Amino acid sequence: MAIFFTNRLIQTVLLVSLVSLSRAQSFKITVIDLYGNRRVPGAAIRAAIGLREGDSLNPQSFQKETILSRMRKIPGVTDAALSPVCCDDRENGLMIYAGISESASQVFTYRSTSSAALKVPVAIEKTYTAFSEAQANAIRNGNAGEDDSEGHALMKDSAARSLQLKFIGYADRYEDSLRIVLRQSALADQRAIAAAVIAYAADKRQVVPDLLGAIHDSAEDVRNNAARALAIMAGCRNFHPALIIPFEPFIDMIKSLVWTDRNKGCMVLLQQVMNDPAPAEISALKREAIPELAEMAAWKDRSHAGTAWFILGRIAGRPDKEVADAFHSDARDSYLSGMLAAVKK
Repeated sequence: MAIFFTNRLIQTVLLVSLVSLSRAQSFKITVIDLYGNRRVPGAAIRAAIGLREGDSLNPQSFQKETILSRMRKIPGVTDAALSPVCCDDRENGLMIYAGISESASQVFTYRSTSSAALKVPVAIEKTYTAFSEAQANAIRNGNAGEDDSEGHALMKDSAARSLQLKFIGYADRYEDSLRIVLRQSALADQRAIAAAVIAYAADKRQVVPDLLGAIHDSAEDVRNNAARALAIMAGCRNFHPALIIPFEPFIDMIKSLVWTDRNKGCMVLLQQVMNDPAPAEISALKREAIPELAEMAAWKDRSHAGTAWFILGRIAGRPDKEVADAFHSDARDSYLSGMLAAVKK
């Protein structure tokens, strides 16, 4: 039960920018959730955002930087982030995730970039661009499911899948070139393409180090693509036992201010705890990640809350079916309180 639900989460959690969805005139905001606020009142953050669930949002009038400026002026806030995400699991509406930092120190750090304007081969770039459009169309049409059993994503949408199948050949033919672009290019869009495509290599073990390096890339899209690929690989350990995905980097990743870092880092950790983790790994989560997991598990959208929810269930030692049943029940809040009490003992 839990493993099936885990795979479904990875299939459906996709970030789509407002720009790529701008064909629609406006979007209904169905979820506004917060993270990172331990001391700063949530009401102050929501007031600074100036939007409410149920409001309609036009991409042309969405002033992200203005909202971030207001959030950063809240007493006790050192930095802020805002992520519009499509689409929620109930009404197919827009979700807004607003995060703050209350400390100047950053747990999750980014590596510096090169000055070399390296690019992936033209054929790869064209295919990836076409895939991004097909993926966005699939999400809009409610067809975002995928098969991850081979250690890489193949969407059920036929147009998107046909383009992903091309990535397999590209990854093997251009693996060295993709590796160089991912590590050395100054162009963030090219690094993001390289991160996505290199994950389709036949020998996943050879590209895991490249993807692990990329989760510390300075560009959000690169980190997102790399971590998502590693989450899929981690979920296939039963079929590919030689694949070793380390645990510790992703505990740091879920402490990031950036929502996609938390989202994808949590995906990797979920797959790790579902694959018989060592007691030391569970202890590390219990010691270092409970506040982050608790706030994510309480998010309204189930496809985003579920990763942290199931991790907490494993840490608390609860049966997977019981955890899954509670997650889909009306008693989510009380059950979450019980899990948190159990992990704090």
